[in-house]
Amino acid sequence: PGEHHAEHQDRRRGAEIGPAAQAAAARYEVPVWAANVPVDFKDWSDLSRSQPNDVLTSVREAIRFDSNSRTLEFGDHVSISPAVVALVKGIIGPSDFVVLYGASGAGKTFLALDMGHSVARGSPWHSLRVRSAPVLYVCNEGIRGYMHRVVALNARYGPTQLRLARLQAHASLAQGEGGDAGLNTISQALKKFETVTGQATGLVIIDTLARAIGGDDENSAQAMMGFVEKRVGEIIRKTGAAVLVVHHPGKDSGRGMRGSTALFAASD
Repeated sequence: PGEHHAEHQDRRRGAEIGPAAQAAAARYEVPVWAANVPVDFKDWSDLSRSQPNDVLTSVREAIRFDSNSRTLEFGDHVSISPAVVALVKGIIGPSDFVVLYGASGAGKTFLALDMGHSVARGSPWHSLRVRSAPVLYVCNEGIRGYMHRVVALNARYGPTQLRLARLQAHASLAQGEGGDAGLNTISQALKKFETVTGQATGLVIIDTLARAIGGDDENSAQAMMGFVEKRVGEIIRKTGAAVLVVHHPGKDSGRGMRGSTALFAASD
């Protein structure tokens, strides 16, 4: 009697939850890669009614695929959205890491700010198409010069409608606790900026690398990769913004930017 009672309870419970499970199954499409699934079946409820013996196989396949997909990207599933547009055509794409370097007095800061102002306005930059996006300028040096340049750009092209902002606090991005605090300062500023603009920041400009990683050895590949991966990389991963870093050349300008070549190798 006990066994019959338990069986009766199971059947009654199945009758109660069956319709709910069936309704839930109808909300989920059967993956095209699932095993033994006819092409004319679109959701799990269709499949369970037609081929109940194949449902378990398909579920196992789905679990196996989901587990793999956390670490692997299969070539069959790669796609490029036509909606993805570069911030500055041919120069900066979404989530890029870019280094702009030049000698002192060459105008690299003005060039970076001119570009950022165009992105904030959504206006072409020297005839190059631009995608409009908020821009955060992390100005760790030359603040007075920054202010003069912004006033001049506003006078020439018009205001950015609160889409260009400067981080007023100094933000270290060196290794260690100071850099952790600086990264948190930038992250909080980006969140606040988004509440003002209603749009995620598209470009973060860090001026300059030397001031941002003050105390770290620019010639150390380990220190430079720490900056790229743990600082810049974290900003990109959390926000999807592109990051442009202003930097200096070495003593021999013909040999490129100053410091470890790891910076050049890691840039987009």
